[in-house]
Amino acid sequence: MIDYLEENIWIYLLLLTFTGFIIGIISYYLIRKTIHSSFDLENKLIDSKLKTPFYLVVALFITKLFYGIIKFEEPWFSTGSKVIFVLLVIAIASLLYTLLELSSIIIENKISRDKQDNLHERKILTQYTYVKRLVFVILGVLTTSIIFLSFEEVRKIGISLLASAGVTGIIIGLAAQKTISNLLAGFQIAFTQPIRIDDVVIVEKEWGRVEEMTLTYIVIRIWDERRMIVPLSYFIEKPFQNWTRTKAELLGAVTLWVDYSCPVDPIREEAQRLVENHSMWDKRVVWVQVVDTSEKGMQVRILVSASTSAKAFDLRCDVREGLIKFLQTNYPQSFPKLRVDTLENF
Repeated sequence: MIDYLEENIWIYLLLLTFTGFIIGIISYYLIRKTIHSSFDLENKLIDSKLKTPFYLVVALFITKLFYGIIKFEEPWFSTGSKVIFVLLVIAIASLLYTLLELSSIIIENKISRDKQDNLHERKILTQYTYVKRLVFVILGVLTTSIIFLSFEEVRKIGISLLASAGVTGIIIGLAAQKTISNLLAGFQIAFTQPIRIDDVVIVEKEWGRVEEMTLTYIVIRIWDERRMIVPLSYFIEKPFQNWTRTKAELLGAVTLWVDYSCPVDPIREEAQRLVENHSMWDKRVVWVQVVDTSEKGMQVRILVSASTSAKAFDLRCDVREGLIKFLQTNYPQSFPKLRVDTLENF
């Protein structure tokens, strides 16, 4: 029987591989149908991500099963078994990676960043993004370790290296202190969440939004399209402003210096008129007060509210522009003046 199998080994291998593909096709379309109906993903998207790694895993698993059942003494058979095992491990890792990518797409589709108050969605997205990247790293380390440990020669080298790795480990640990600090800071940020993806922050006197979070740093998109790269440990060790920590609503202030001769009530009425006719006002706050004085004039502060920081900024600019135009038209003499008394014939 063994001799017969040896003579026809490639025929049985091809038949088993073909059987694996048939099983894979049936299983794949059942899985695709489940994902499509449960998570509302297009079949084209699922195919582009999942089909190839899934078919490879099934085919390689069936082939490895064949090698496990039929034992031959020839060297090529043992070498082929190891090669199939390595390919199977890589294929499984690729499949798991693909499933994580699909789950990321599913979560992002269910999370709307366009909502006015999307605090809960941003919490979930921040946690998932960090955990996903961490799982990617762990998956890569495990895959590499399993491949190396499957070869006897490499395993012996690894054991001998581990035996003399005490001093080396200490040196590497000291060298990687900052990296480890950032990884631990990432865990703390992901679950305590002093900062989240899409938060509006002021960092190093720059206004921007949190665009991306990696295992060791955060990318902040500055208002003028620059990108600031900040280590994760920065947000644990140093103070920063988070304008959307608990909610997106924000107060904006417009300040004007005017002369003491300028009446405040008309400014108050004009500010009220400007915000009531503005689409970005959320109808919560409009308040006008004299908040400071000096030898040159008085400072009038106009507080206005908006549903987001971006809308608050635009609202402030429009209110400031409207009040300046109002003063130019109705009270041109009310801008700050420098008064000088002179003594003639001194």
